[in-house]
Amino acid sequence: MKKTKLGSWLQIPNEINADIFANSKLEWFVIDLEHAPFDKKILSNIIRILKSKKKLTIIRINEICKSEIQQSLDLGADGIIAPNVCSENDVKKLINFSLYPPQGSRGMGLVKSNEYGDNFTENCKSLNKSIKLFIMIESKEGYKNLAKILNHKSIYGVAIGPYDLSTSLGCPGNFKSQKFKKIENDIYDKSKVKGKKLLYHLVKNYSDLKKIKHKYDYLGISSDILMLKKTLNEIT
Repeated sequence: MKKTKLGSWLQIPNEINADIFANSKLEWFVIDLEHAPFDKKILSNIIRILKSKKKLTIIRINEICKSEIQQSLDLGADGIIAPNVCSENDVKKLINFSLYPPQGSRGMGLVKSNEYGDNFTENCKSLNKSIKLFIMIESKEGYKNLAKILNHKSIYGVAIGPYDLSTSLGCPGNFKSQKFKKIENDIYDKSKVKGKKLLYHLVKNYSDLKKIKHKYDYLGISSDILMLKKTLNEIT
């Protein structure tokens, strides 16, 4: 049986908070630029903290934007999650902005990801192979175009955005609806056939953890904000 890698979402832009999480047994973290106010200095420090503890560090970008992708990867992030991927063109842009030539058009510089120029040429080649690009399917349109989206070999993994996807399907937050479950399972099956890793964010409903733990390659549990709220609610 495959080993599911457990991780979580970081939405609090604070280095001490990140250090506490980095000292946990969780193996990977998503730093959420889409819904949290991280500035570049704090982002750089948090990536460094997580990497110092050998945690896989993924950035969920706000949109498929060249500057945001390049800066995140230059700072040393291991990969990118692109939200709400709807078309093959979205995937092509993600790959183009994330990878160095000839696979993409990412600009080269002396940055943290290549240790400021050490073994520059070899680092650029190896980074193209090691960068983990995840796409999030969060809409009916993304689901409709899934076959074309999955054809791109540079896409490492697929994540489902359960809240946005369920809202797009007309059943917001109802993850037990037949419509949502059917599409969720279809995304899962088609992604596995194409050899993609599956990432799922279990935002709440922690009782489902054991039931789905071995279904996904990467299982994100809650977030720093929700864990803090849960603890406060339990003691007050």
